[in-house]
Amino acid sequence: MERRRIALCLCLMLASTQADEALAELWWKPTRTQINASDSFHVPVAIRNGQGMELILAPPGNFLIGSPKNERDRKLNEGTLHLVSITRPFYVQADEVSQAEWYEVMGRNPSNLLEAGDDAPVESISWFDAVVFCNKLSILEGLEICYRVENMQMECHFCQNRISVHEKTCPICGAVLRTSSRPIYGSIQSARVTFLGLGRNGYRLPTEAEWEYACRAESITAYSFGAQLLPEHANFKGSLPPPDPGGSTDWGTSVPGRSYEANTWGVYDMHGNVEEWCWDRYAHYPEAARRVDPVGPDSGDGRIKRGGNWGKASNYCRSARREHAPAALGFPTVGLRVVRSVIAEE
Repeated sequence: MERRRIALCLCLMLASTQADEALAELWWKPTRTQINASDSFHVPVAIRNGQGMELILAPPGNFLIGSPKNERDRKLNEGTLHLVSITRPFYVQADEVSQAEWYEVMGRNPSNLLEAGDDAPVESISWFDAVVFCNKLSILEGLEICYRVENMQMECHFCQNRISVHEKTCPICGAVLRTSSRPIYGSIQSARVTFLGLGRNGYRLPTEAEWEYACRAESITAYSFGAQLLPEHANFKGSLPPPDPGGSTDWGTSVPGRSYEANTWGVYDMHGNVEEWCWDRYAHYPEAARRVDPVGPDSGDGRIKRGGNWGKASNYCRSARREHAPAALGFPTVGLRVVRSVIAEE
């Protein structure tokens, strides 16, 4: 409770000062667009919530989503470059959600890569798990939830049968699934999820457009750092020189957040470490000269995941690279990062 009170005081202190006065407290130099947005909307350029998560202001603006036809390793599903307008500022988490942060909210740590440590990103979560995490975090912080989640079912980790998420004991194998009110053994495999809109002030997954916008951070190159992704930029396969001939060229695991450089907006690990679930269903981009605050198609093949990961080569980590997977599956290479809409005061 004390930590939450301190974090709230810090947010109020930042909100009551000019953005320029807060620069010394930050780990990066905010861009002019971030500072202008902070001034225009009367919000801090960075906040820390009651759970200790730090979020960075992404200013409204326009950008070209996708990749040019001459970009090396581009895929057809990245589409023709087209304009996207982000009309409202939003906060994006500076780091991927860590194993410790997930445990504090959900009461368990589903990660396979436990040896990576509490500060490494949580992984092996389904898209449904990520949505529920966002809602629980919103409730903890006294904010509006962004998703209506109904008819949740989970898979028992002992017998792999799908059962109601409210079961305390698996009716198939008898395994104990819940201690007190927190699920211990099982991940959410299905649910009916309704997005309640960008006008809610709670935590949510980024839309695919928001994710690429925050990843690029005003860049137009293949990576936010330039035309190439170098070993000092990210955790990807090949990011370490082999210690001896035939030796490993990568960590072979996730690493703690902030092990590498932040991008121009102060956001870490948008390339590599773990991929990140987005809200959108997967489909080819629509034919449009300009899209405004897109939230993805109404139907599609699985859910979008972005950013590449520790087990993939650098080309999988490009800003425009699009991947997708079934919402029910979890992988040791996929985690999440949360965002929050900035809601203008009435």
